Amino acid sequence: MRRAGTRLRDGMVAQGESHGLPVHWSGPPALPFMTFRDDEGSFARSRAFAAASTARGVYLHPHHNWFVSAALRDADVDRILDTTDAAFAEVARSPVHQG
Repeated sequence: MRRAGTRLRDGMVAQGESHGLPVHWSGPPALPFMTFRDDEGSFARSRAFAAASTARGVYLHPHHNWFVSAALRDADVDRILDTTDAAFAEVARSPVHQG
């Protein structure tokens, strides 16, 4: 779980930055929590990101820690990261990112 959680963290932090959406990542690798640095406690971007991820088949709670499963394989993490990259891109284009 530590390895999968660390891969998710490193990948998603890099993705957020590449889309101009710096994130804050907290919690241990098996129980992470991600927020957007400029979301100002509203969780608006987190909700948009969670909705975009869910629409692509990956559920990430917008304002609660996530739970990394010991069953995750590298291919699963790769699929999650493909999904989150698309979700970051969608949030970056959305009005919620514009302010």
